[in-house]
Amino acid sequence: MPFSSFGWGLVEILVKEGYLAKVKKVEARKGISELLIGLNKSGNDEKKKVIGKVDRLSRPGVRRYVSAGELADYNRRLGVVVISTSRGLMTAKEAASKNLGGELICRVW
Repeated sequence: MPFSSFGWGLVEILVKEGYLAKVKKVEARKGISELLIGLNKSGNDEKKKVIGKVDRLSRPGVRRYVSAGELADYNRRLGVVVISTSRGLMTAKEAASKNLGGELICRVW
């Protein structure tokens, strides 16, 4: 995938949460960087993937913002919710503990 700071932040969160095995930034061509992403497999079954579904919560035409108080609703659901705050990308649990709101990006489970 093409390198961007947003993409890098997103895959770092997914690695930390255990959905991806590893991520590495490589130079594809002179001045062009890419992200190499390794997928995690579930337990002994090498064909079963850890990521079941990814829901995009905010779109360019319809942005969805939440306050810190509204994050409790998203923390009770399956998987991990990624939110863009004034302090960068983080999970909804991290944002709630820091009392931050922001734009909902996606939910992965």
